Amino acid sequence: MSLLDHGYNLILIYLLMGLVGNLYETILYLVREHRFVMSNGSVTTPFNFVYGCGGVLVCLVLSFIWTHPFAVYFVSALLGGVAEYTVASLERWICHTKSWDYSGRILNIGGKTTIPIMLLWGILGMVSVYFFYIPLVANVINPYFLDTSYHALCYHATLLAVGSYVILDLIFTLMVMVRHQKRHDKIPPKTPLGRLIDDKCNDHYMSIHFPNAKFPDQNKKKEI
Repeated sequence: MSLLDHGYNLILIYLLMGLVGNLYETILYLVREHRFVMSNGSVTTPFNFVYGCGGVLVCLVLSFIWTHPFAVYFVSALLGGVAEYTVASLERWICHTKSWDYSGRILNIGGKTTIPIMLLWGILGMVSVYFFYIPLVANVINPYFLDTSYHALCYHATLLAVGSYVILDLIFTLMVMVRHQKRHDKIPPKTPLGRLIDDKCNDHYMSIHFPNAKFPDQNKKKEI
């Protein structure tokens, strides 16, 4: 059984895991802090980038070792931690903000992930592969979306269109985050697009849609 479908299934996994991650984080904030926090990390889509990329990495690698459960667990834990650490590093490097900081938690790795969280990524990877990904491919995608060449064409074209939009949204989201950082540094926009972003995605917008994107000096003020 082909789990990847030449990579098309990975687009679907990104969408599904990104959506699940968004819902999970939103519910977590409601339960723990009794407040609503938009956890999509995107300007126009409901797909959380960290969970989407983590799901893609896990399913890509584990599609070759899914017959070995212990390997699936440890590789899921490692890939989940790598994905979270990498995204946090890129955000701090490019945007100079922190959407999460685990510095005060036990066994943290540079404040960007922790060993306990990586162990949870392992569990999530196993659940995703054995109770979600494989059943989805075997019972839904293969028999209903890839049963004829016409269905396969429609399925692939839809995924490519949605995937392309997601990429454009990620690029625009990055531009919004960069302008957020530049506004914080009192640097005015130099292009019409920059002025449009400052108008539509101003600081009030960012406080609602990206409430956890804090600058280092903001964190220091809280500590003081």
